[in-house]
Amino acid sequence: MTTPNVLGSIVFQASDNSEIRELLESLLAEQTKTNALLERLVEKNDPPALLDHKAAAKFLGIPVGSLYNLVHEEKIAVVKAGSKNLFRRSDLEDWIKARRKPER
Repeated sequence: MTTPNVLGSIVFQASDNSEIRELLESLLAEQTKTNALLERLVEKNDPPALLDHKAAAKFLGIPVGSLYNLVHEEKIAVVKAGSKNLFRRSDLEDWIKARRKPER
């Protein structure tokens, strides 16, 4: 693990406690920024499991009206949340796979 080595270097370079504190605060601030960036990347690359109608239509590449028709015809599964229809991403992926034509 590299963290003790980094902290050890900081301690040996610092001449007094205030300098150590400043260096550790700087390191903590940089780590906080890095964590925030990583969280944003994870959110961006891992979309939510439940999608609303607009996100589901976009995911499928179809107009919202077409999605409503598929729901009405019970050709696509929905999760009822009060008065809202939500769509599980896995159900949408299954729907796409079922519509795939075999290669020739």
